[in-house]
Amino acid sequence: MMRPFVLIFMTTCFLLAHMIGNCASSNLLQNHGFESGDLNSWQVEGTAVSGVAKNMPLPQAYFQPTQVIAHSGDWAAFNLTANFKRIGSVFSQDIDVQPDTNYEVGCWVLHGHPSQQVRIYPQILIDNKPVGSLTITNGKGYGTSVADFQQIQGEFVTGHEQQRIRVSFVLNAGGLALTGMSYDDFFV
Repeated sequence: MMRPFVLIFMTTCFLLAHMIGNCASSNLLQNHGFESGDLNSWQVEGTAVSGVAKNMPLPQAYFQPTQVIAHSGDWAAFNLTANFKRIGSVFSQDIDVQPDTNYEVGCWVLHGHPSQQVRIYPQILIDNKPVGSLTITNGKGYGTSVADFQQIQGEFVTGHEQQRIRVSFVLNAGGLALTGMSYDDFFV
């Protein structure tokens, strides 16, 4: 009598462990939330001052007060950007993918001023080609709380034999003056 129960219990445990393992590894990006406290796994290019911080003020930003705020965890990436002066950052990673597969890609962004709205100019590139039809949803994009973050997201489909891609997040915002931005929870 006990044997069928044990078999069912062990099978259930195996399936749950397998599902949890798949959930934990579902994001293909490494250090996607910057919880290592640095830019490990990311290649960063561009002319903007960029980095990773934990609740740090950005005194160089024109729109004050600006604070680096994490969407989740303790750490977030940041940059000081001025889109019209072509001051921005590009964060990239090379990742393994499955051929003929649809993927969602995106991140969360915030300008840390409590009331000043700043225009975000997001672009996501897959192998240097723009992902079309990006959507910006959720919060206002400016403010000092997690609820104010905006999500930028798009989709792409890999080719028949494509097994590796370069995903790049072009991070620009603002206008002529330096704008401090927080970026967190990147995903593919």
